[in-house]
Amino acid sequence: GVVGADRGHQEPEHVGAMAVDQRLERRKHGGAHRSLNVAYRDSVSHTPTTLAPMKPDDLRELVARALAEDLGSGDITGEAVVPADARARASVLQKAPGVLFGLAAAREAFAQAGAESFEALAAEGRWRDRVPDTVARASGPARALLAAERVALNLLGHLSGIATLTARFVGAVEGTGARILDTRKTTPG
Repeated sequence: GVVGADRGHQEPEHVGAMAVDQRLERRKHGGAHRSLNVAYRDSVSHTPTTLAPMKPDDLRELVARALAEDLGSGDITGEAVVPADARARASVLQKAPGVLFGLAAAREAFAQAGAESFEALAAEGRWRDRVPDTVARASGPARALLAAERVALNLLGHLSGIATLTARFVGAVEGTGARILDTRKTTPG
């Protein structure tokens, strides 16, 4: 994924998307093939069109459910190996070029788990080639950071993956007269 979360479940869509991208790219350029990543990056260099953000109560509920599912009755490993008074800092890295999205969800996951601070260091919604790069930092009790990590990265990875794939589709149809209206991707909740 764009931010390092496991995206193995998205691989078939990515392969299918690339096939569509390549066919559209050849059609657009009379059979000539140019770098698809350049086309994607160029297509999102303008201000993207976005939907209204998720309502704060809905985001809180979604993150609470995800944390409850992930942690169950508690983070047994964290409680067993991390001293209760240990403090830590965490960095969230974007590992691959793409569109970053979902920092609000990551912030909410860290906050609900008990982190004391979360700082977004990168703007969302634009293609980013400068990787690896730190896109956010969190600090607070080490157990809280470890408890939030998986949910924060999964949400950030999922949402960034959707944003990146959407940008690729937009780039693929550029110049064809077609518009991407819906990626048919949903987020649980």
